[in-house]
Amino acid sequence: MPSTHHVSKPPRRRKGKRTKKVCRRQVLRDQIRIPLTAQYRWLRGKVDGVIPWKYLWKATKRDRLVLVGYPFPGPFFNPADLHLDKMEKVAATVQNGTCYFEKVSKETVAELSIGHQQDIAEGNAVPPLPRKIRSDKFTTRGCHLNPATRTKKRRRGKLPNSPEIVEDSDMEEDDEIEEWETSDEEMGCVSEIEDWEDSEMDVDMVDSDPISDW
Repeated sequence: MPSTHHVSKPPRRRKGKRTKKVCRRQVLRDQIRIPLTAQYRWLRGKVDGVIPWKYLWKATKRDRLVLVGYPFPGPFFNPADLHLDKMEKVAATVQNGTCYFEKVSKETVAELSIGHQQDIAEGNAVPPLPRKIRSDKFTTRGCHLNPATRTKKRRRGKLPNSPEIVEDSDMEEDDEIEEWETSDEEMGCVSEIEDWEDSEMDVDMVDSDPISDW
């Protein structure tokens, strides 16, 4: 007896654009990053500046830019490393204009530097991270070891130049070559003249014969 059990088909997939899920953390990061980056570039006068979040104190000494209104006491942390609740608070202060970049004078930077060193000594501030040295910093590539593998443009600038001082022996050789060429030209002209004179003599001999001799 055949089975009467009905097998349901899987639901058909709806055609259309897929909706991308947006992470809440990514939204908060954009709310912090976009306004502060615009302020940072405008104060520096460069359209392609990027905020060095991990080296913010070095940027303060170099560009005299200070982040004002950071909502948490203690050292500044990269917003991407904060928890979600703290990130929401930082995003709120940036959006309402409480947290912003400000350009200060050199005297203010000197005072902040003294206070920053004291905070590091007391453990209230994190010292700036040292920059990592590239693993291939002292490595020499093959194109520098073997000049034949360099590009044609670079090889063109490495060709040997002519000597600044020309010796007398070289000048004598050049003079001998020029004399040899001129002597060849003179001999050619003399041979042409002799051929032309011989042809004239033949014509005269033909004209001198009388018709009666025939």
